[in-house]
Amino acid sequence: IITFPLIICLSYGLVLGKWGLPKLAMGGITGASFIVDICITVIAIMIACHAKWSKVYGVFSRPYGLNYHMVYQIVSLGWPIALQVSGELAAMTVAAYLMGLFGPSALAAQQIVGQFTLLFVMISIGLSSAVSILVSHGYGERNLNAITQTCKAGCVFGLMVSGLFALGFLVFPKTLVDFYLNIDHAAHSQLVDYAVYFMMVAVIYTSFDGIRAIFSNTLRGMQDAKTPMKISIFCLWAIGLPCAYIGGFVFSGGPVGLRIGFTICVLIAAPVMVQRCLKKWRMVEKEFQNGSN
Repeated sequence: IITFPLIICLSYGLVLGKWGLPKLAMGGITGASFIVDICITVIAIMIACHAKWSKVYGVFSRPYGLNYHMVYQIVSLGWPIALQVSGELAAMTVAAYLMGLFGPSALAAQQIVGQFTLLFVMISIGLSSAVSILVSHGYGERNLNAITQTCKAGCVFGLMVSGLFALGFLVFPKTLVDFYLNIDHAAHSQLVDYAVYFMMVAVIYTSFDGIRAIFSNTLRGMQDAKTPMKISIFCLWAIGLPCAYIGGFVFSGGPVGLRIGFTICVLIAAPVMVQRCLKKWRMVEKEFQNGSN
């Protein structure tokens, strides 16, 4: 909330050379983000050092005394998450390259629908991150009921959000496309048709991907970051991209066939993630019972 207006104002000054600032053209946007990020980082460190709620923790009271066990835990939990996110972004990039082979109309339609899908993904990340935090609290308190209730609540909220997006995609597809271009222009007719079909496919994609994200973060909250990473990367690279290529090029399904093929990955990943989560719950339940005994 704070960085957004700061970046806009500083970008305006650096892009156009206003207020005595150097004129950096489009590079000014990157420069503005870099400067604001530095400021926010410094402010965050100051808050961690001096805020009333953080003083009791003494975060930097021993700046050279690292707990190497904690460092190991951070790395062991962090690298699978980083690899999963990187693998997902890379797979989506390859899918975009494949879509580009069908021409600018298909690629532009995917980018338009992708903007609305990205909005859903951001909301889904927020919900699933909250689930991960609360599940980790329940795991630390050895409270299996808190873990299961948190996951269920996350699924309900996730389905509600995906339902709203599905309603928009199905009922107002052309209205959504009209935000980006004039749908009545003759040159845009093919693009609009592609976008409408892509939104229909996106209804399925967002519903299953939201569930996948909730259960993926539930597993992370229970200290299992490697399994969702393996499931996601395998489904995207070994199933999604090959199916996208087969649907688009081998079966001559075109851009729509490509999108349907790629969506198959989340249709498989979501139930597999749920199954793994149920197995992990049983393992955690035994762990808690053995610990109490």
